[in-house]
Amino acid sequence: MGSNIPDVGDMAPDFKVLTASEEHFQLKAALKNGHNVMVIFFRGHW
Repeated sequence: MGSNIPDVGDMAPDFKVLTASEEHFQLKAALKNGHNVMVIFFRGHW
């Protein structure tokens, strides 16, 4: 695969997003607190 495409099992880069409930989320902070993280992308209402 291309160099920008991660392989299954690769660590995701750190990112910050605004959740659907308008809370700030940062991957690095969640992992530091011992949480497991699953990222799901879906198309919202546009």
